[in-house]
This record gives sequence, structure tokens and C-alpha cells, in this order.
Amino acid sequence: YDPTLVEPWVVKALSAVYQEGIDKKYSRGSWKQFDLDDARKLIAPAIRHLDAYREGEFIDPDGGNPHLAKAAWNILTVLYHETKGA
Repeated sequence: YDPTLVEPWVVKALSAVYQEGIDKKYSRGSWKQFDLDDARKLIAPAIRHLDAYREGEFIDPDGGNPHLAKAAWNILTVLYHETKGA
């Protein structure tokens, strides 16, 4: 694989969401401790972020990161656990 295919802005947007979680209440890397069922519970917040975006709210007032970045974080966390369990 070629990691240069991922644009730096993508890494920055996702890192900002990770950092928000660390700053608020979670320890670094705690998301890796989820079991697959817990990870799948992140689909609901991903949908809520997508709905907020669709309704015209682009930045989440809780933390200041874009709703799309937060939805992506939720989905990628589930994907991590799906592929880890495969």
C-alpha cells in the first residue's frame, strides 16, 4: 500500500477528533480496547453527525470539529474493529 495516497488534511482532520476525545475524557488509544459489539455502537453517533451536517450544521459545537470528521472517526473505528476481528 502507499500511505502517500492519503492527503495530509485527512490525517489532520482525524487527528483533531482523536485529540478532542483525549482532551475531554478518554485516554490515548482507548478506542482500541473496544470489543466489536461496542465499536458497532459508534454507527449511531456517526449517523447523528451526518444528519447534523445534512441539516446545515457543519461544525460540531461540542468540540469545534467538523461533523464529517467526527462521522469519519466513528466509521473508521468500527472498520478497525471489523478488520481486526476478521
